[in-house]
Amino acid sequence: MPLAAIVDKRIMCVHAGLSPELDSIEPIAKLMRPMDITNQGIPIDMVWSDPEPLSSGWQDNERGISYTYGQDVVYTFLKENNLDLIVRSHQVVEMGY
Repeated sequence: MPLAAIVDKRIMCVHAGLSPELDSIEPIAKLMRPMDITNQGIPIDMVWSDPEPLSSGWQDNERGISYTYGQDVVYTFLKENNLDLIVRSHQVVEMGY
């Protein structure tokens, strides 16, 4: 399965989220496939990281793996990559979306 997809050059779709090692979308295409996901690096963060709207920057994730990231991280990533939106699928939200 792909780690991420770019839709119409404006929307990044990803399972979980961003990585502090990921400044642009270009390194994603350079990752060797197939791969085993290790305990650190871009692939594990794209599978396990979580947005944290009440914080800023990068923080340790309470899951014990990867990181949480604030809105500032998202806005910076979107601006630097000329994207409008990040769509993620990793989190269940009861009674809504």
